[in-house]
Amino acid sequence: SSARCLEDFHASALNTSLWEVVTAGAETAWGIANGFLNANIYSDVTSGETTFRFRPPFRGNWDVLMSFGPNRIVGGGTGTVGIALGADFGVDGTSKASVGFMANANGSDPCYVMDWGQGPANGVSNASGSGLYRLARAGQEVTGRVWNSASNQWQTIGTAGGFTAEFARVGVKVWNTGVMGGKGVRMCFDNLQLVHGR
Repeated sequence: SSARCLEDFHASALNTSLWEVVTAGAETAWGIANGFLNANIYSDVTSGETTFRFRPPFRGNWDVLMSFGPNRIVGGGTGTVGIALGADFGVDGTSKASVGFMANANGSDPCYVMDWGQGPANGVSNASGSGLYRLARAGQEVTGRVWNSASNQWQTIGTAGGFTAEFARVGVKVWNTGVMGGKGVRMCFDNLQLVHGR
């Protein structure tokens, strides 16, 4: 209840003074609708990734959370699709941490995952891509969590150390690693909140 909302996506368009959009590989269609940032993947030829990076940097210790979903995976195609709440650390942004959700392009094997910049790890089986994801930094450690509605508490997906840079850029991303086979994926983001930090 003490968290401060940094973005609720209730404007008619993405506020580009607060957000930077970085696209690599196949273009992902995106826009603001019904109070959500919606990203759609319809790639029939290649993999791709789009990151929505919050422009103001976070410094020192911080804790952010964000709502994901309702997400829709129509099914079909090859590879995997995913979403994540993440951070790039330092001037060059080479140190990374994110917590998110991934599934096969046909919707099977959904799971929560961490990514420390080398690809998904710490997989935890999950039946839904919707929910609250949380990323927190304390000293040189970063921890990713998801809200477990069954146990009514935060569930830790992974923790790692070595994050020495003073500031970080927080953001969200969508990605796919294969061909979607004419099918589609819609990912939704809402309410980026700062629990504590600056």
